[in-house]
Amino acid sequence: MRKNLIEKKKRRLHCTAALLAAVLLSAVPVYALAEEVGTETVEPELQNETAQKTEAINSRYSEEGVYVYLRGGEDDLTVKTAQLGNTICPSVTSGPISELGLPIRTVIMLDNSISLGNRFGEKAIRLMEQLVDAHEEGEQFRVATFSESVTELSPYTSDYVSVKSYIEAISFEDQDTYLSEMLHDFLMDSQDGNAAYTRFIIIADGADDNEISYTEAELKELMKEAGVVIHTVGVKTSNNAELLERLFSYSRSTGGSYTVADADAEPEMIVDTIDQDYLLHYAKLMPDVRDMDGSRKEAKLTILSDGKEETVHISVQVPFGTGEVIEAESEEETEKADEEKASEAKPEIPVINVNQGKDREDAQPSPIPMLLYIVIATAAGATVIVVILLAVRKKNAGPRVIMPDTRSESNETVLINSSRYVKLTDINNPERQFSARLDESVIIGRESGDIRISDDETVSSKHCEIIRKGQLFYLNDLGSSNGTYYQGSRIYSQTPILDGSVLGCGEYKYLLELR
Repeated sequence: MRKNLIEKKKRRLHCTAALLAAVLLSAVPVYALAEEVGTETVEPELQNETAQKTEAINSRYSEEGVYVYLRGGEDDLTVKTAQLGNTICPSVTSGPISELGLPIRTVIMLDNSISLGNRFGEKAIRLMEQLVDAHEEGEQFRVATFSESVTELSPYTSDYVSVKSYIEAISFEDQDTYLSEMLHDFLMDSQDGNAAYTRFIIIADGADDNEISYTEAELKELMKEAGVVIHTVGVKTSNNAELLERLFSYSRSTGGSYTVADADAEPEMIVDTIDQDYLLHYAKLMPDVRDMDGSRKEAKLTILSDGKEETVHISVQVPFGTGEVIEAESEEETEKADEEKASEAKPEIPVINVNQGKDREDAQPSPIPMLLYIVIATAAGATVIVVILLAVRKKNAGPRVIMPDTRSESNETVLINSSRYVKLTDINNPERQFSARLDESVIIGRESGDIRISDDETVSSKHCEIIRKGQLFYLNDLGSSNGTYYQGSRIYSQTPILDGSVLGCGEYKYLLELR
């Protein structure tokens, strides 16, 4: 597939050169030529194919590490080093995307309204079929049509015969379409812990401007979090320029291509553009265990391509670590630190020559140096004994039992051992606090739940939920009217959270304690 794409690129360059020569010789104005072209395609960073600069277009993550996908560069592109924040990654691997071992995932979404069908319907079906025919080995396709709701024709599958049969059966209906809502749901689904390169191909006559749907800013933030590339094919009508511009902004935000198509557009050209994805490279970063805290970090990659070194930057989402390795290392470091302290506490005993002056017949040992020696030795011995006792006491200390300010109905103190508890403290009024025991989850709401915030009318009846999975904690919105916010950003899916962070629920912000 890579060889076929390279040959196609060469043929396209030759055709372009011949076309330009013909234009110059015949003195045909460029704008006149452009009016006869049915497809205007913008390929991301492919205008100068002889000297492409490497670009990090997106990143995804899983428990195995962070995956950064790179466009441009030569076939010998390798990533020498990778830095996350201030830390160099201990393990970095790179290569062509075809050698990654994770199959590419392609989501095709078609607006099957009758307005698009009349202008581009047959070619849209042919375009989708050709995308499936040009698949890479193991590539998985997910196909859906959308209107006021989404109809999933095929989940992710590598059964290409079945996928094409679903595509052939698509019909075009008289309906309104709301792309932003459907796209939002699919972007949420793509945050599934699979680090494979995931791309969306959207064929529509524009993005809806429904005022009650998700805003453009919300969608683009979700695109960033999902780590997908969106290619768009916009079908031109007489009055949809503004809607097409919004549609194409999705591609510009994610590093995808966008194409204006009408009745004269050729699906083969569009497929060639989209399938430049098969020429991508990947870099797999394994962060230092201390940096695996579930946050977004700036990544700096040093790349070697065609004998030249360059640097690219990208913001990536880092997975959570297990916590066990960090704790084990901390104990080892603590024991080592104790040994070093014990060594430092033992003073160096000076060597005193008590026989100094013995060669003189009348010289006798002085009692003062001997007394000093005894005092120093006694102090050193006492210090060593104290250090040993402290170390033994620390080693034999039992597990720490946390006692939250919570009492059972019998007014007996509840001791938390394997269980945890959640505490919310109003940032502007620290005396306003809420707490509950956390075994598997805690529901926060106004009228029901484990924590009831009854004095805030902007809190929904069941507003949000804090979930415990082992040593990790997550925040999930339960369809609240006014949304749930974590560290100032609204969440739309299960989001990892940390002790000491800020939860926005209703009118107030709370300091979140997980103990």
